[in-house]
Order: sequence, then C-alpha cells, then structure tokens
Amino acid sequence: MAWKNPAGVMVVMVAGSSCLLIERADWVGFWQSVTGSIEPGESLLEAAARELFEETGFGPAHGQLIDAGYRETYDIFPRFRYRYDPEISQGTLDVFWFVMNAQHAPILAPAEHLDYTWLHLNDAQLKVIAGPNRTAIERWLMLEEKEK
Repeated sequence: MAWKNPAGVMVVMVAGSSCLLIERADWVGFWQSVTGSIEPGESLLEAAARELFEETGFGPAHGQLIDAGYRETYDIFPRFRYRYDPEISQGTLDVFWFVMNAQHAPILAPAEHLDYTWLHLNDAQLKVIAGPNRTAIERWLMLEEKEK
C-alpha cells in the first residue's frame, strides 16, 4: 500500500466577507476548506490549483489563487492515520487563498464531499473543526481588517 503524503495544501475560498466550506463525505459534519496532498513533482501552487479544481470545479475564471505564505503543522486525526506511514502522526498544510468576486456554487466530487455552504467568515471560523482551517480563516480576517 502506498502511504499518503503528509505534506499538503489548504485553499480557503473567500468572496467578500464570506467563506465557502465543504462537508467531507467520510466524516459527516466535518466542514473544511479544500485540502489535499501534494503529488510527486508537483509545486505547492500546482497542488493548490489541482485540489481546488478537483474538489470544487473552480479555476482561474472564478477567482485568483494566492499563496498565503505560511505553513501549518497539525496532528492527523486518529480516524485518518491508517492512510499514513505508521511513524507519521503530523502533517503540514501550505495555505492559499482563492479570492472570488462573487459566490459561486461548487461542483463537488461526491466521493469526497457531500455539501457546501457559504458563511460569513466569523461563522465559518466557528464551523470548521480542524485548527489549521480556523487559523487560516482568522488570518484572512486580520488581512481584511488591515485593508479597511
């Protein structure tokens, strides 16, 4: 069995003061931004663009993909550890923003996600379960506040 790469990307999708969250198919009630592992030979930006398209159908016509310039380290949830080498208990996520001019409905991959919702950024921050996702939304809120 090929182990999953613990190095990945997260893409936080924003339009104005709203954030798009998607619900995992393998964990009902687990809402998140786009996430996924980096494939061999792929740059961070390529991985972010690929994952964004695979999980939502969004591409350059829908918005701008921006490297947030930081990486989060997180503890892999026990229910997902079977996918990784047994020696691995932590992963990393390089964070990206996908800035959209308007809210669009994603085209979800049914094997990966069940539903989506657009929420105000403050509400989205409360709805996500994973700490790195909460931190990424908080960082976007801080950037927005600085621009006002």
